[in-house]
Formats: sequence, structure tokens, C-alpha cells
Amino acid sequence: MDQPLLVLRYDLTVEEANSAFYRLFKVDTEETRGRLLYELGNGQWNIPELRRLLEEILPQQSVVEHYRLEHKFPEIGKRIMILNARRLPPEGDRPELILLVISDRTETEQARFELEGHVEFGEKLIDSIREARQWFA
Repeated sequence: MDQPLLVLRYDLTVEEANSAFYRLFKVDTEETRGRLLYELGNGQWNIPELRRLLEEILPQQSVVEHYRLEHKFPEIGKRIMILNARRLPPEGDRPELILLVISDRTETEQARFELEGHVEFGEKLIDSIREARQWFA
């Protein structure tokens, strides 16, 4: 499956995004490339946890894996995402870049939550049947 991907300049402007990013977040190239990440989609990417990842954690480490982020986007609703980020050192004329891979786990998390609810309901039903058997035994 194609995962959303962003390549950011060190100042956190978007250098490049892949088609999966544009599809999932319902944006286009003109409103994405060359813009500060936090300004995308009228500021919907100005997320405190994302700022913490990119401005505090990533500068201390060259790689961050499995960073869980939940956010409600105006157009697409609540998303549960796992972020993986890596600093790419400068090479030749190319400045340092940041590679940000976004794994959308929203549907998986919702399905897991529903399944847990069904399991809990089933366990309570079984307990009720056991209690009823004791009364009639």
C-alpha cells in the first residue's frame, strides 16, 4: 500500500509530497509544495505533538519511529497516524532534509475498538448465563 510521504526542508517547508499524501489529505501540489508544513490546509497541520516531534525530538535524534499522533482534520475528520521521521544529511548541493512517512491507522484502530467492545459484550453475556444457571440449578 502506498503510504503518505513528505520531504521537508530543514526549515519545515514542504520540498515534495507523494500522491498518497495528496489523496489521503485531499490537498494538491500548489497548496503544498514550498509551504511551511504548519500552514498547510489553513493551519490544520499546526499540531502541538507534530511540532514537538519535528522541533524537539528529531533534532536530538536522527530517526524517530512509531510516533503516534491523533488529530481531527476539518475535511477528512479524525485520523490516527503513526509517524516515522528521518533526518537526511546534506549531500553535495542538497541541504539537509527530513523524510516524514505517515501511516494512517484510523480504520485499524476503529476496528480494534469495535472488536474489543464485542468481546466485552460476549464475556458479559456468558457471565449472565452462568449466573442464571446457578439460580435454576
